Amino acid sequence: MPFCLNSHEVTRALQRREFQLYLQPKFDLASGTVYAVEALARWEHPVHGVLPPALFIPLLEKQKRLDALFFQLFDQGLNCQRQLHQHGFPLGFSFNLHPNQMMDRTFAERLQQRLQRHPLAASSLTLEITECALPPNPSDVIKQLTHLRLLGLRLSMDDYGTGYSSLQRLCRLPFDEIKLAGEFIQDLSENLQQQVIVDSTLHLARRLGLQLVVEGIETSLQRQLLLDLGVHQGQGYLCARPMPAITLGYWLKRPALAPLPH
Repeated sequence: MPFCLNSHEVTRALQRREFQLYLQPKFDLASGTVYAVEALARWEHPVHGVLPPALFIPLLEKQKRLDALFFQLFDQGLNCQRQLHQHGFPLGFSFNLHPNQMMDRTFAERLQQRLQRHPLAASSLTLEITECALPPNPSDVIKQLTHLRLLGLRLSMDDYGTGYSSLQRLCRLPFDEIKLAGEFIQDLSENLQQQVIVDSTLHLARRLGLQLVVEGIETSLQRQLLLDLGVHQGQGYLCARPMPAITLGYWLKRPALAPLPH
């Protein structure tokens, strides 16, 4: 039966720390090696089980509680990353950040306080910011992003190509990475336009000195075609679905994908 969540439940879930860290690997297309993971939120609801972000993020945004969720996941992520590094898995970690969170001038300061207690390099951490959610006149956001870059963090434009002024934002905002939305590779083998989009995005990223990650890779054919186009890094169900943080260490002990022949 369908159910309806309310603001009171979400607030209580934050207090009880029911939001848990799930991780989805990013991988090298040629070798199949996992080099980083993206941190994602899942609500382990005591009645309804594991719930996806679409069911609770709008409620948290309405309550202006996205920061509380972010910092809970950030703390979980830093602890997990440290343990993985200690066990021989030097993975980078990415965290999703809504631009509205950066309108609070204390955000970067609070983030810095946590980084000071973190023994690993800030450059091993990336903040992913959804392109379609960026404001049209992001002067305040530019200041905050610059502050975050000065802390040593990497910045990624998530869901690239889904907004209305991608190129303008790439020129104005200090990104290190582009994540091309998965919708642009769904029919890659048969759709010449999608191949052109991937190729042009890759050349743009190279000319701007940015890293390109392609999302939504689900088939071996997509992997091979992207590699043929010159793409080297990706993410998607072909490698792994999001998994609980506690599972990742065991999962990493076996190869996720076989390397492709040269």
